[in-house]
Amino acid sequence: MFANFFLLQLRKLAYAIKNSTTIILPRWKEIIELCALTLTSKKKLTVRKMPRDVSIRWNSTYDMLKFSSTYREPINKITDDRSMKLRDYELKDPEWKIVEDLRDCLKVGFFSPFFFLSLTIIHLFMQIFKTVTLEFSTDTPCIANVIPAMDRMHNELRAACNNEEYSPAIRAALKIGMNLLNKYYSITDNSELYRIAMSKLNIFFIR
Repeated sequence: MFANFFLLQLRKLAYAIKNSTTIILPRWKEIIELCALTLTSKKKLTVRKMPRDVSIRWNSTYDMLKFSSTYREPINKITDDRSMKLRDYELKDPEWKIVEDLRDCLKVGFFSPFFFLSLTIIHLFMQIFKTVTLEFSTDTPCIANVIPAMDRMHNELRAACNNEEYSPAIRAALKIGMNLLNKYYSITDNSELYRIAMSKLNIFFIR
């Protein structure tokens, strides 16, 4: 799918920059420094290596997309430099739009690697899910907060599905993701632990 293709392009670019310590990496740093001085850079850029996402840490995909969007100008310049031999990783404006849509869709989740059954769907979750992941990664997570968090994610997904600013492909993938979330939401009804936490198992209180 298109989403996975663009993610793969960014991963390969990050790998190439990191592993070419004598040619590409010095040029990358030089380009960032030059871009930081230009008026076209909307944010102050600092010299950083491009992060690469890790399959067992799905939040890292959001971080990679966020970085890529912020450092779009240096990425465009280094992939446009023929001497770097990175033209295969060049992204056009419509492709950058999809990257930015993915980034915007990704900020709330608390999903395990099990959910990587559908990589594209999970990547589309992140603006909607990174915040929740961080909340449930604290020292005192509370099971009673899971259902409200899932409700919040469902509402965010539904709104994103109806957002015509996103491409039809992304909205279709978000719809599939919302259905997957609903599937796991319904399973919580079979768990006494969740029902107790949500004060729905009356016999618990009677006893």
